[in-house]
Amino acid sequence: MSIQLSEKEAADLETLREGGQQARAEFFERHRKQLKEMARFRMDPRVKRRVSESDIIQDVFFKYSEEIEPYLAEVVLPPKVWLRRLVRRVIWGVNRHHIERQCRDTRREHDLDTLSRVRVQELTESLSSVGKKIDRKQLQKKMREIVSKMPKYEREILTLVHFEDQSIREAAMELDIEYEAAKKRYRRSLKRLKNAHQAALQEYIG
Repeated sequence: MSIQLSEKEAADLETLREGGQQARAEFFERHRKQLKEMARFRMDPRVKRRVSESDIIQDVFFKYSEEIEPYLAEVVLPPKVWLRRLVRRVIWGVNRHHIERQCRDTRREHDLDTLSRVRVQELTESLSSVGKKIDRKQLQKKMREIVSKMPKYEREILTLVHFEDQSIREAAMELDIEYEAAKKRYRRSLKRLKNAHQAALQEYIG
């Protein structure tokens, strides 16, 4: 094993190795709610008309069952981070399959950095409270424009830490970057967003 695991991660790994199918199923169930929320957040809105979050999680469980043994034979990520990467892979495949099916000659690649088109309202609300006199829809539109112009890697780290409750360490491993780089990205993206939010507020306040 070439990674450093926390005490909890090491315990999870031991359970997966020694506990048998029941323990592996229980590990998955323990994370089901978070994984389902992850699917809801990252699925393309057009795909949601055909595929539910529960469908995604069922596909993930099949993949999990197939790939758990190879994973345990050569552990390069903590169990939860590996599982989240598996979810991302399944969602990416489903998004791609259904969108290509819908429009074979689409020119724009639909990736997983969906912060620019979903949850803008929640992001806006979380940064600061806004007076009732502010046109909230206009503010959200402005924030959507700001977020969409952020670099992809900044949107992704913001998504992982701010919305999906991952630690900086977990986000770094999920994105396959160094911890210090992840920390800098998160701080930079959050600062950029807060500054832009304040500027948008000032614009509407006058």
